[in-house]
Amino acid sequence: MSFRAAGFCRLTMLGLLAGCLAGCGGIDGAREAGAPVKSPNDRLDYRYLRLDNGLQVLLISDPDTDKSAAALDVLAGSAQDPADRQGLAHFLEHMLFLGTDKYPDPGEYQAHLNERGGRYNAYTSFRHTNYFFDIDPDYFDEGLDRFSRFFVAPLFNSEYVEREKHAVHSEYQARIKNDSRRQLDVFRQLSNPAHPVSGFGVGSLETLAERPGQSVRGALLDFYSAYYSADRMALAILSRDALDEQEAKIRRMFGAVPRRDAASVTIAESLFAVGQLPRVVHIEPVQDIRELSLLFPVPDNAARYREKSLSYLSNLLGHEGGGSLLALLKSEGLAEGLSAGAGFRDGNQSVFQITVSLTPAGRQNWSDVVALVFDQIDLIRSAGIKKWRYREQARLADIRFRFVEKSRPINYVSRLASQMHDFPSADILRGPYRMDQYHEQAVRGILDGLNPDNVLVSLLAPGVATDSYSPFYNAPYRVLAVSDEQRRAWRNAAVEEGLRLPPENPYIPQSLALADVETDAEPVLLERDAYSFWLLRDTSFNVPRAHLRAAFKSRRVETAEGAAMTALLLSVIEENLKSETYPAALAGLNYSFSLRPDGFGFAVGGFDDRLAVLLQRLVAELENPGLRENVVVRVRDGLARNWRNTARAEPYLQVWDKVPQLLEATRHDPLVMADALRGVTVGQLAGFAAGMFDASELTLLVGGNVTEKEGRGLARTVARLASGGNDVAASIRGVLRLSESHVSEIAIDHADTALIRYYQGRDGSLRERGRFLLLRQLLKAPFYNELRTEQQLGYVVAAVDQRIDRVPGIGLLVQSPVAGQAAIEKAMAEFLRGFPQRLADMDEAELQTYRTAVIATLKEKPENLAERVARDWNAIDLNYLGFDTREKLISLVSECRLADVRSAFAAVFLEGNRWLQVVNVHGREPESGRPRGVLLAIPAQ
Repeated sequence: MSFRAAGFCRLTMLGLLAGCLAGCGGIDGAREAGAPVKSPNDRLDYRYLRLDNGLQVLLISDPDTDKSAAALDVLAGSAQDPADRQGLAHFLEHMLFLGTDKYPDPGEYQAHLNERGGRYNAYTSFRHTNYFFDIDPDYFDEGLDRFSRFFVAPLFNSEYVEREKHAVHSEYQARIKNDSRRQLDVFRQLSNPAHPVSGFGVGSLETLAERPGQSVRGALLDFYSAYYSADRMALAILSRDALDEQEAKIRRMFGAVPRRDAASVTIAESLFAVGQLPRVVHIEPVQDIRELSLLFPVPDNAARYREKSLSYLSNLLGHEGGGSLLALLKSEGLAEGLSAGAGFRDGNQSVFQITVSLTPAGRQNWSDVVALVFDQIDLIRSAGIKKWRYREQARLADIRFRFVEKSRPINYVSRLASQMHDFPSADILRGPYRMDQYHEQAVRGILDGLNPDNVLVSLLAPGVATDSYSPFYNAPYRVLAVSDEQRRAWRNAAVEEGLRLPPENPYIPQSLALADVETDAEPVLLERDAYSFWLLRDTSFNVPRAHLRAAFKSRRVETAEGAAMTALLLSVIEENLKSETYPAALAGLNYSFSLRPDGFGFAVGGFDDRLAVLLQRLVAELENPGLRENVVVRVRDGLARNWRNTARAEPYLQVWDKVPQLLEATRHDPLVMADALRGVTVGQLAGFAAGMFDASELTLLVGGNVTEKEGRGLARTVARLASGGNDVAASIRGVLRLSESHVSEIAIDHADTALIRYYQGRDGSLRERGRFLLLRQLLKAPFYNELRTEQQLGYVVAAVDQRIDRVPGIGLLVQSPVAGQAAIEKAMAEFLRGFPQRLADMDEAELQTYRTAVIATLKEKPENLAERVARDWNAIDLNYLGFDTREKLISLVSECRLADVRSAFAAVFLEGNRWLQVVNVHGREPESGRPRGVLLAIPAQ
């Protein structure tokens, strides 16, 4: 779920515990003006320069882009928070959006972007703060001028300083039961108190409170003056303009960013003080999670990025193939998953982390699992440091760079602005892929740090004994010393006989040539009798990749029991394949299985040279799945646990997800499906598997670098599974039509109130969908500004798109720590009652700006082959077989006049009393029942 259009910021946490990459220090190196080295497949033009004020700039010219975008990354983050003002960097990020000297209205920036098809967001990490936006290219200069003033003359208006503190506090409270943040809160207590990572980067009303002689606004101004200096900033922009034009406007707009006598951002303190390691900590989670982590502080080798020593070790430790540590742990019934890699970096030290998802047996024998991890480390030390292994990884990295594909401009510039602090100018684009300096001693040096005396072992599991609580997230934990017996066992264990290092990867593509085919304007239907097969030949992205999508439409998912058994069977098949096909994932070939509203399916994609080999293996397992009791039980219990954990997710996610569960005919409650798996045996699953493809209807799409002959060959492989079902889908899919209002309550153990009010389209036509696109564009900025910025109801406030199948819908969503159900309902009602006046005051010229914004989004072209295939597959899936849905929507939105908008708003939001509301309740049993209504069959076109 993305809240970018609503302007939500995203606070990137520590990485090692929260799964996000934290900031890192800059790298010394040549930063001369010029162009960075780019991929042979990259058709964009680049220019790197440094302004007189020290601001680094990367200019990117793409004459064909549908959106222009800009991002500015400041080399300052929560690491620079004053000890007595924790969360200040994050708070400052919020404040920059609320008015500048030239554009003082706090809602003007969001409104300007919203009316011109734009989005914006920002995030604060440990040592970076990153701001970014995109917009219709015709309005890029206007958006960029507004953006530039954040870094020249923000107002820090006193009124909004006070209000925005509540937004920061609301953001903190919204995730008070997020287990990743709770783990991080404990980690802060165990790290060196002198290291800034021990601080609280989010902020709260307490840490940002006014104090005698020390206003928080004054602290903001001091922080901004101390760290927001031009020479500590990196700007990346992408637009249609030529590079010379871009440079001229950047010098004009950003040359005014002041260069200050900035404070140092160097961190000299160690992440852990002498004597703090080794240690063990037990943490009790909110969700039903069993997770073991081994965290090792190691030197930060960012400056030696061409070696990629940490990546090399991550690959060996995190390997999932036969003979791997994970394969051994699974065979002994101790683990369900494993990951390894670098996370947090502070410019001086970094962290290497190994995380194991445990079974109940693994939870009871966690110390033995730690010993096996050290066995694997010893095996790598003795036999794994080989130049051929490094060269294999380097070759794969080189192939990825050689055939890099475009991404969304807003994501691209945000990433590049951060990378400009990390790599010399020549390697801004190439740096993440460079792996051309094998250094055995560097690898051994890191391995030396992966030892039992230099580790923080964390066990996250329900029911562990605890004696303390973390200060901000109230996570129960207990710190234990590592016993002499444990240390001996971890240090002296012999390498397990079942462990072995991976052989050469058989899935590395040998041929990377493009097929001699013309790119199809739209998919071509080549088979329609026993199954439907669509072929999309496309080499326009200049990559030797292909994608296959398969859907088996089946009545077996109509009930929650059938859907749960289908999901279980697919999960077991995926588990059976993991060890064997993991090398394919390393070589750029991926697959996934999915439960669909009308059946089930799978997708395969990547470099086409070895795609047929992987597909053959997948189909063979689907034809004859191996059902071993230990695997079935482990997967069954893990799947049910994951479904039950959805009831412990953030409240706004739960109420949002509940809407399609209530309205879509075959979208089932995860808790009901979890119950359906209770006690399922191998025999029962085998019986279910025997009829898996009975009366199923197969639809296939193969797209990318394929000839017709190759595409037909892939289709025939999958068609072995088809049973020749007839028009199954039309009798399955459906959406409940709301004929009256309905309130559904769900019990959530959280202090916040989350509420969504869903308004459904009157039918599933494209005309109605076009009107809803325009209505949401009109609603989202004022709804956010009024309920979030002005009324401060909560951090999560948005008007969200909730199309279900073909039926459009809009959800008004709020999660609030300060307002209850009645107050949120009142605020929404008052907003909706006042909105007709906004429409009455609007003229056709103003409406045109919103029409243009919607049309600009509809006109966006796929940026890469995966997006192209996904878009055409969606059309096939929804039976829009003219492949011209966007063109029709553009025409319908263009034709929509003020009278149509006013009439549609009144009919949907004010008349008829047809809506669905989902709200969480506290301390009592919720009411049950689905919304009343009739089944709306989605007509085929």
